[in-house]
Amino acid sequence: MGWTNDQFVGELTIPEGATTGQRITINVGNDGAIKVYDSTGTLVAEISPTADVIKALNALGVFAKLDPSAPSGVADQPGPGLALGGMAGDVEPGSLTEFDDTFSRGLYLRTSSPVADPDALEGVDYAAIRMLGRFHGSDPSIQLLAGSDPDAPDGFVALNGIIVDANSRIISYGEPEEYTPELGNDGTAAYSTRRGWFYRIGPMVYMNAYFVLSGAGSGASNLTLIAPTGIDRTNRQYVGCHAEAMTAGNSGSLTAVGFTSGSGDVFDRVRSSTGANITGADLTATAILAFEGWYREG
Repeated sequence: MGWTNDQFVGELTIPEGATTGQRITINVGNDGAIKVYDSTGTLVAEISPTADVIKALNALGVFAKLDPSAPSGVADQPGPGLALGGMAGDVEPGSLTEFDDTFSRGLYLRTSSPVADPDALEGVDYAAIRMLGRFHGSDPSIQLLAGSDPDAPDGFVALNGIIVDANSRIISYGEPEEYTPELGNDGTAAYSTRRGWFYRIGPMVYMNAYFVLSGAGSGASNLTLIAPTGIDRTNRQYVGCHAEAMTAGNSGSLTAVGFTSGSGDVFDRVRSSTGANITGADLTATAILAFEGWYREG
């Protein structure tokens, strides 16, 4: 099949002469766009020389397009990228773009927005991720943006159970790890409850160890507390304790202390508010101890 030069003036249609069904058209009446239609006559792809856009779309108008002016949302400067839009409620499409607003340069991923740029608000009308390069003296960074109180008070960012709300507060951190705490040198002590839990944030551990006795302790050796993990020994560390029904003068506030000379996961002493060491004999049959606090993991 061949064409003459005259057939290329105005419109080229493949197959020649078709106006419906599967075809490709180059139409000067449509700004010279190249359009591809499927067998139902639905426009499924378009190359537009006026907008420098390559677009794939379906019968509902939902599209993906390579666009040199895709929404970046950074200083209202569009950038070359992939735009995704046409879903119900979309006014501005979602996009993955490279941006440059003089001071910040990098990659930008954003959801679609129900509000047209530049009125759309980052973190309010759409969520976004900025990946910034090293420009103007700043180091590379990654920023997740969703929720901007008071404009979007219920917005949040979630990562494996960690939830940061619109006020940049961590409001959920997943479930704590559980462990069974122990008191060392407690002699004949018996327990009706011995339960513990902890959270780990980097090298920092926040712990709780809870003991309810059902039998008195014994012995003159210094009481110790087993932590859920190893303890850093660079400096002394401690966690607090509230104690009830101990021997005379030893209820109230106690402190579990980890010495620099110690090792492993042991708080080496439990001391009263006067500095006296607690021993196994200070544990009565009705004593209750609740240890809680931060320490640096070793």
